[in-house]
Parts: sequence; C-alpha cells; structure tokens
Amino acid sequence: SNYWEGGILSLTENTIMDISIAVKRVDVHVQDPLGNPVAGAGLTSSAGYISTLIGTVPSTGNSYYPYYHPPAMTDTSGNTTLWLFPTTYTLTVTPPTDSPFAITNVPNVTVSDDTSITVTLVSPVILSGRVLNPLGVGVPDQAIRLAATGTENWLYYTTASDGSYIFSVSPGDYKIALESYNIPNALNLPRY
Repeated sequence: SNYWEGGILSLTENTIMDISIAVKRVDVHVQDPLGNPVAGAGLTSSAGYISTLIGTVPSTGNSYYPYYHPPAMTDTSGNTTLWLFPTTYTLTVTPPTDSPFAITNVPNVTVSDDTSITVTLVSPVILSGRVLNPLGVGVPDQAIRLAATGTENWLYYTTASDGSYIFSVSPGDYKIALESYNIPNALNLPRY
C-alpha cells in the first residue's frame, strides 16, 4: 500500500505529467535458526512516511504492508519482495501456523536503496497472566492486545472465563493495551 497527498496543481491547459513512484526494492529472505528457508511466512511492515513529489507537486506519502491486509508471503525458497519508500521501518514476520517459531519483529530497517535482508525466526517467549478486578477475581471476555514497539501489528487475545490470557511472541519491546467493555455489574468494574 502506498498513499500520497499533494499540494495544489494548477491546470490551465492540457498537461501531461508522468508520476514516478519513488519506492525501493527490498528482497527479504526468511530462515529458521539452522539457516533453512521458511516457506509460507507472512511479512508486514510499519508505515514509512516521506516528503516527495506527485509529478511536480510537493507532497507527503507513506508506504507499508499493513497487518490488516494480506501479507507478502515467502515462496518455497523463503523469499519475497517488498516495495517501500526510502525511510525506516519495522518488519514483522509471521511464521506458518505449524511452525515452532514466534512472530519475529525486525526494528530499524532503513531503506535507502534497493536492498536485501535476511530474517532469522526465533523461539518464542510467553507472556501470560490474568485480568483481575479490584477484588482479585478474573474478568472474562476482555480484549487484551500486544504490538511490537514501532508497529501497529496488534495481536489480540480474549480472556478466558477465569480472566487468563497468553501470548507467544519473539523477545523484544512491546506496547500492551486492555479493552474492557460490556462488563456485568457483578464483576465490580465500570461498564466500559
């Protein structure tokens, strides 16, 4: 996905304006810790913002592979290609569902020219616990979410009947959010 928004374009006569999309090729190879390629891994990225031109008009733009759209997928050799504006990104690699490896985040990927990078999947760390009310009782059916710092690639979990949750992620820094809503009066919490 890329999006530009430009300034004012004054048209007073027929005009031909070629628009070059200023993206760079980023070849990504995904492998396991032994160096074996990982097929079927999905890649998303944070948004990268730049100032550029739409034809001759100054503009700003962003390019990214958002988590809420289908990801770029690795082929049987563990390779895929992203096309991104020249700026800095966090890449998120989601291994195939049968993989023992964690969703792996690669922060501070700077794209200044066509480039190649290798991502090695890692073993997961577990974050688990319970969402509790002030009386220490577990709160069921609450959305708790986690995203690697620098991304909006949120992982969602709905708490179990005892308020428990669990995430299996790669080691790193994360944002955490709790969305409490539609709580019955008997649970001793605000409704929303």
